[in-house]
Amino acid sequence: MCEGLQWCEDRFVEWANGELLAKEEIEVEVAFLNKDRRKRKASFQKMSP
Repeated sequence: MCEGLQWCEDRFVEWANGELLAKEEIEVEVAFLNKDRRKRKASFQKMSP
């Protein structure tokens, strides 16, 4: 699966339960959550008088 140990460390994160998750997936998910949070904050500001 991984060609070298360093490559594995750069590419995957191991959770406490031992599950491996690709860092790219985490970065995309966090970016999506941050974008969604900004949209909600903007909509609340529009509603206030």
